[in-house]
Amino acid sequence: MYDQLMAAFRLDNTPLLAITAVTFLFGYLEYIYSFALIFREKKAPYPIWMHTFYLAHDSSWAIIMFMAAASHEWHWFFTATAIALLVWNIFEIINIYMVITVERQEVFGEVFSRPVTLGNALLSVGLQLAAFYCLINILIGFMGQGSILQWFLFTNMLIAAAPGVLWMKRGRRDNSRTGTSMGLAIVILIATINTFLPTSMWVRGPRPLRLRRALASSRTPRRRSRHVAAGPSSRSQYDVQSLSGSFARGRRRCRSHAAVHERACMHPRSCVGGAGKTRRRRR
Repeated sequence: MYDQLMAAFRLDNTPLLAITAVTFLFGYLEYIYSFALIFREKKAPYPIWMHTFYLAHDSSWAIIMFMAAASHEWHWFFTATAIALLVWNIFEIINIYMVITVERQEVFGEVFSRPVTLGNALLSVGLQLAAFYCLINILIGFMGQGSILQWFLFTNMLIAAAPGVLWMKRGRRDNSRTGTSMGLAIVILIATINTFLPTSMWVRGPRPLRLRRALASSRTPRRRSRHVAAGPSSRSQYDVQSLSGSFARGRRRCRSHAAVHERACMHPRSCVGGAGKTRRRRR
């Protein structure tokens, strides 16, 4: 399950480690921009359900990675990934707290009657977290606990597509760009392009097991069997010898059969030990 990840993410695989560090850096920058905007403009650039989804996703995978590290002698990739996900958990909790305390009326006003109380906001966040925890862990069960790179790819595409819907909605309603940033849009764009580059961590990372086996079998020359190397004449000679040996073994078995099991012998006439005689069963 984790063998392909450990085989790919080695400390001597410098190109993969470098592009992985750049990818994680883009992920941190996307959340640092969220901090800056919500403190400066009192509006977050991401919808609340994205924070709750990322909190459920990152905390679930942090636990899975810690368990994988403990069962694989604390492999550095599993341990570092779990710690990095915990850092993201802190960012997400702070963003959820700021949404609940700063822009609670705007975010939850569509669900609850105004004024929205703190209990209403906490109830909505709790229900979202419960739903996302169930959904994410069911899908992890379907995909396997080694599918973390596939989930990272999905979260990268989610942050590339979902915030734009919120920005357009705010722009139509308020005719302003409050809660958005050109710098954040550029960071998200570069991070998305980096995801699909030929040098990305998903391309340089672990290959599928079937592909690796196919490449390995195509690179290693096949050994010629001894029958082909010996030639057709020696092969036929080998077959004749093995056939004669099997006949000899059959005759020996037949003699022992007649000597030991005379009463129950079902083929006494053809048996060498029976000497062509039929024996009547004793009553």
